[in-house]
Amino acid sequence: MKRFWAFVLALALLAALPGSSLAAGKMTAVQENFYVVNSYSIYGYVFARVENTGDRPVGYSAALLEIYNANGDPLASDTYPSVYGKYLQPGEYAYVKQYERVEGIETYTEVDDYSFTISGKSDASHITKRFPCRAEYYPDLQVSKYRTENVILATFTNDTDEIVFGLDVVMALLDDEGNILDIENVNLYSSVGLNPGSSITVTAEVSSAMRDAFERKGFTPTHVDAYAYAYFDAE
Repeated sequence: MKRFWAFVLALALLAALPGSSLAAGKMTAVQENFYVVNSYSIYGYVFARVENTGDRPVGYSAALLEIYNANGDPLASDTYPSVYGKYLQPGEYAYVKQYERVEGIETYTEVDDYSFTISGKSDASHITKRFPCRAEYYPDLQVSKYRTENVILATFTNDTDEIVFGLDVVMALLDDEGNILDIENVNLYSSVGLNPGSSITVTAEVSSAMRDAFERKGFTPTHVDAYAYAYFDAE
């Protein structure tokens, strides 16, 4: 019997040694920002930067956004995020946007807190190929004689030797502290292909309601982190 327990203890100690655990991918939220947006209806938005902090490929599995009042009572929840890069190699990152309409309240100030969780699972079936991209933010851009918009322009290039279909462009508006002020995307869908060596410019609008929301927190946008991507079968 003593030998049995000594064997069990040895196994436990071996499992605790560094490097003895099985390698795995891990999808981790390394930056989150939550906003209450008052636009006709009231919405809670969360923007996140997630990274694969493990040492194996990982794919998106599930996410949950919950929104609470000051008493901690749930007001709304959602399980359907937009994940802009669902397959991550070790060290890679992607942006995530998730939101839900909040009903049964009279003013946006009744929203007090939130929780956001995201998880991945081991998945080496695909890779997320990224393409060179540059982007700029133009607040109050005069788009017509009587109208201005808050505009992001992003230009990306197909640096492969094949026509690429199914491209998506994600644009994260950031401040100097790394806060995520907004996330917008433009999807070119599977019917549009970009020729090798070609570039294309897309535009997205930051709504006035979203601008109001991040300005209430005292955030000032300074730059845009943008990337174009498409999914490919892993070799």
